[in-house]
Amino acid sequence: MVKIRWIITDNIKSISLEEFNTEWNGIYGYFEITINNEIIGFYPNRELFANEEGNENILYWLSKLLKGIVQLNNGQEYVIQLLSMNLAKIVFKKSDKVIISFLNKDTNRILWSEKVMVQELYSEVLHNTERFIKEILNQNPLLLKSSMLKKLLEEEAEILQK
Repeated sequence: MVKIRWIITDNIKSISLEEFNTEWNGIYGYFEITINNEIIGFYPNRELFANEEGNENILYWLSKLLKGIVQLNNGQEYVIQLLSMNLAKIVFKKSDKVIISFLNKDTNRILWSEKVMVQELYSEVLHNTERFIKEILNQNPLLLKSSMLKKLLEEEAEILQK
């Protein structure tokens, strides 16, 4: 089972495209991915407090997950360095299923490893990318013209074409 949950806490409603392109390095909030019984990240199961902010770069996560799908489609292993857990990384390998492993970055020691259906991972990542794009459209459609979001849209298009 693969389940992704996220919520944007950055106030992006009134940001200009120029400011976003020059001063921002992503869109932040809470991000959680569940792989079978293992959970990476955090998503609050409650109403957010006023001015509460998450520290995960949602744009980074979705972009890396999309790149992972492209690499898996090409028969290659893919590694995601975790920004908020600087001693950890996730490795995707494709066999009959996708093997997702959580490793200590320095020692490469596997902390846990899970198998999931290929299509389940792909569907969940694409579904959440679409939700993210719709959320950006609702909050500030100008940002879809930014270099970071154009790249995300290109990565998604590459997958959808296959």
